[in-house]
Amino acid sequence: MVDPQKEYQRQKSRCICRLERAGERIRKAFPRFRLDTIPFDDQAVIGEVVRHPHPLMRSCYRERRQKAFLWRLNPQSVSELAAALAIFRPGAVFNEVTDAYIGAPSCASRKNKIRGILAAVTVSTRGIIIYQEQILEAAKLAGLSTREAEFLRRYAGRNMQIMEQNKPGFVAVAVRNGNRRKDAETLYDELCKAGCYAFNRGHAMETVLLVYRMAYLARYFPREYGRGSAADRYIPRPDKVYEVRQ
Repeated sequence: MVDPQKEYQRQKSRCICRLERAGERIRKAFPRFRLDTIPFDDQAVIGEVVRHPHPLMRSCYRERRQKAFLWRLNPQSVSELAAALAIFRPGAVFNEVTDAYIGAPSCASRKNKIRGILAAVTVSTRGIIIYQEQILEAAKLAGLSTREAEFLRRYAGRNMQIMEQNKPGFVAVAVRNGNRRKDAETLYDELCKAGCYAFNRGHAMETVLLVYRMAYLARYFPREYGRGSAADRYIPRPDKVYEVRQ
């Protein structure tokens, strides 16, 4: 049986090498070209990534419900693509997070439901915790040390007995730091729930940026990107085959 993590790392390594080789070919034709200067706000490229997900992201689109979520979300930036990736990889679809994310256009729309720390750490994710880093940030803002925040992140959603034992201490610390008791309790419950599905933001963004760069080169430098073996290229539009010259 293939280890999904090892297979993911293998695919990512191949994509990085593929991207570097394509960049070298492009620089021969366009000396000023640099991979690190590619703009990340090209809507056409984002649309290609949404319509034709790369194998690195394809595990997020196995079910029809997951595909429907992406179409309903209609991401307009790489950060929203990363959020979609983070939501589906750990299986947040089963925790009704996807519907909540779609139904919350912005954090401001939920201002009556979330306050204080929870609102502060979820401004960029529509008032919903989807990243592990947000759990750490919220815990630190509540008054926990770095070690205590990491302990909370590690056990949130995995060992409910330990989480219940630590709830009074968390609420007490948060109240001492100027938070309302009700808000502190709500925050702790949200952190426990998020622990079941929260994903690493760095991994999500790394994958999305890699796929975006490949789609960008395939769209704007098809001749240089299309050179090489068929196994070494990713064309986000299967209906269009670029000319390959050895």
